[in-house]
Amino acid sequence: PRLLLYEDNALRGTAQVAIQDKIILIGAETAIKAEPYFAGASTAGMLNANWSSNLVLEQAEGDWRLVYIKSGEEGTGFNGEVILKVSNPKNLNEYLSATFNVSL
Repeated sequence: PRLLLYEDNALRGTAQVAIQDKIILIGAETAIKAEPYFAGASTAGMLNANWSSNLVLEQAEGDWRLVYIKSGEEGTGFNGEVILKVSNPKNLNEYLSATFNVSL
């Protein structure tokens, strides 16, 4: 199993290249979309997910794969880390995680 994260833009759609280790936040917020690959026969909706960060995150309602990273107060720079941990309750061997750094 593999978990990849992509930047998701309302105007351009989902990026074609996965986030490797860091992104630079341009603007007030960005959306990140997780794509689990080879996670057994279960669909993505059957997986348990937990997003965590020292930054402001807002998870999309009804879709664990989409999260919004917000920059906070105007004019303040920050650096942080975003972590996603995903597990398959029907197969305990399928535990996925992905992490990347964010800077402004």
